[in-house]
Amino acid sequence: MLPNFLIIGTARAATDTLYYTLKKHPEICMAKSREVHYFDRNFYKGTKWYEKYFVNCEKKIVGEKTANYLFDTSAPKNIFNTLGEKTKLICVLRNPSERAYSHYTNWIKLGVISKEKSFLDTTKQFPDILEMGKYKNLLDNYLKYFAKNNIKIILFDDIKNKPKDCFAEIFTFLDIRIIDVENRKRNASKEFHRMFGKNFNDNIINKFERILPSTLYRNFVKITKVKSKKLKKEDKEYLDNYFHPENEKLFNFLNKTNIWT
Repeated sequence: MLPNFLIIGTARAATDTLYYTLKKHPEICMAKSREVHYFDRNFYKGTKWYEKYFVNCEKKIVGEKTANYLFDTSAPKNIFNTLGEKTKLICVLRNPSERAYSHYTNWIKLGVISKEKSFLDTTKQFPDILEMGKYKNLLDNYLKYFAKNNIKIILFDDIKNKPKDCFAEIFTFLDIRIIDVENRKRNASKEFHRMFGKNFNDNIINKFERILPSTLYRNFVKITKVKSKKLKKEDKEYLDNYFHPENEKLFNFLNKTNIWT
């Protein structure tokens, strides 16, 4: 058994909430791991290895979520060659300025970088922190293989502020029954506490998105006690100016003037 839909990203945009909510739908079977990383890091292991994550999946819709798929340039072709052109893809987008800074503050919490390290210095050391916000360029990699109507764009703000309407759109996209999810939008953090213990043991990997697998959340309780740094005015101005042309390309693609609240 292989999936017929994927959540391809983006990181720091409530994709865990999406995974755990869809997992509760009676017509959906989600991969037993919240981050499989087959089409980016584990593709060489073959489909037999991948199928292990969907054992006993006998439901109408089978899905998998790996937030790095949007950013990995090899993933679109790997997905196309393995699952075919009819595969449905769900992509959650978050204001790229907010997402970049969220990564920065999360790295401080995880101890990847010192709390004394400035945001701008971090972007110089890890340029992917900005590259991941060039959404239209990343989506273009998928449009080489998949039709536009096979890619459902979801906004982070809608998951957070309008979960009922947002998930109704997703269920319609997947052609399954619409169920009430209004009280489920905060389930992700509870699932972390239930599924993972307090042991934090993983190598820090320099590649930007690779520091976010589930093993890095095993000390979730301790991590959440670290106070986040507030976005400085000069950093916000820098980010908004940097992403302005990228946002315009995305807005034109979506035929909207602005999607960030």
